[in-house]
Amino acid sequence: MKYLKLQGRINRIELLVLTLILFFFGVITLLAFDHNSVGFNIIISALFVCYLFQCAKRYHDLNKWGINGFVWFIIPIVNIFYFYELYLKKGTSGVNKYGYPSEFKLVLLKKKDNKTQQKQIHTETVSTSKDSIIKENNKMKNRISTAWVINWYIKDGAFCKMNDLICRVQYLSEHKQHEKKMIAESNGMLNQITDKIHFKTLDEINSESFYFIDSNLAQLNDVSIQYNGFNKSNNLTWNFVGGRLTDKYDLAGFIILWGANSERLFLSINYLNSKEYLVLRFPVKDFDCKINDKIEFLFEDEDVLSLLITESSFYHSNIQDFGINKLHEVKIPLTNENIKKLSTNMILEWRIVFSSRNEVRGKFNSNENSKPFFKIENAPPMVMNLAQSFLNEVINIKEYEPTIDFANDIEKEECYVYLMHDTTNNYYKIGISNNPNYRERTLQSEKPTIELIASKKFPSRLIVLSIEKALHESFKTKNIRGEWFNLNQSDVEDIIKTLI
Repeated sequence: MKYLKLQGRINRIELLVLTLILFFFGVITLLAFDHNSVGFNIIISALFVCYLFQCAKRYHDLNKWGINGFVWFIIPIVNIFYFYELYLKKGTSGVNKYGYPSEFKLVLLKKKDNKTQQKQIHTETVSTSKDSIIKENNKMKNRISTAWVINWYIKDGAFCKMNDLICRVQYLSEHKQHEKKMIAESNGMLNQITDKIHFKTLDEINSESFYFIDSNLAQLNDVSIQYNGFNKSNNLTWNFVGGRLTDKYDLAGFIILWGANSERLFLSINYLNSKEYLVLRFPVKDFDCKINDKIEFLFEDEDVLSLLITESSFYHSNIQDFGINKLHEVKIPLTNENIKKLSTNMILEWRIVFSSRNEVRGKFNSNENSKPFFKIENAPPMVMNLAQSFLNEVINIKEYEPTIDFANDIEKEECYVYLMHDTTNNYYKIGISNNPNYRERTLQSEKPTIELIASKKFPSRLIVLSIEKALHESFKTKNIRGEWFNLNQSDVEDIIKTLI
């Protein structure tokens, strides 16, 4: 029986009726048993516990902790307010975090005869009895009708929890329109099947006809928060996201976005060194992202989120499978508003804009002339769910402060212009970095023949970007690729003088 369970909700009228019933049984027990007997104590205790259960579910109806129902009578004077809430205050309308509102209600029926008019109180439930369903099914055996979804509350491919409202369905029966609510019976990822079905019996109007929930993906994202003693801060990363429990290439914490020509981009949202980042990993042969390149997301509401790459990518790992030889990583600063946008809006498409070569990598769609984007199928709900999980988890870090605007911080941040030399091919790299020595080590891990020749610190990244752009422009006729140039000794000496 539902009244012996702590789950669910009951309304104020239902609690009043149950209180009267329990009080009645209490009086019977007082009259029938010796007050010192074991039977008396057991029955009275059981009735009292049952009453507390109903009080807890009444607080569920108010969308409050059920524990209030166990302690409301303890505190003098204050318990008057609790009594008001239990028996007089109206519960929350519609679904709350404890489920659907109770359908219990009292209806006054008027029954007329020649002499008197009597009032009869009876309880009424919305659920159809088994006999009435059988009767209805027999009437419909030779007739086909239609049921359709009027509203999906959980999007296709999104994560849902047990007791979440999935959708509302309408159907016609006996020339009347009826409505049915579909509730999730487990945690997992929702897979919508159809918006409409044809049926002969009411038994066919069930969740299996409209959707199924993949319980294997019941836990989509598993967070990892670790303390960084060097920076005296906590870092938030992911053991896995999107239900990918294992990955031997340290990519379980990333969502994969596929490009038009099978290009691969791995995406995650992390909290590192007290800042929020969109972390991207990519094979160099697929993408070679540089400073001032952009990644852009097109949302369902036709809004576009454009994120500027402000740091150089670095070599992360070597993967022999899947044609990935060199996997690079780049971190893009995010604001709290950026993450909220990702958590509340479904991404339709994405693209990377390369500033250094005036090129856009993407897929041309008929309705997006001159706006190429990559089309993605399964990743959007995973990205949205990851952003939601990030916002839920990062608040557990005590020192966390949401980034409101990083534009000023980036412009004022000290930065270096550097010159590096590859002794193997005699090419030179002109770039920028917050830490050129660290940048040298990351490049050497990929190619040990690279060495730092000169660097100069400037008070802001804005100045550094201007100087880097001027140097690239000065030697553009000697550019090999990206930031690499085929310079002679005179060119090198001029740059060194500039950086002294």
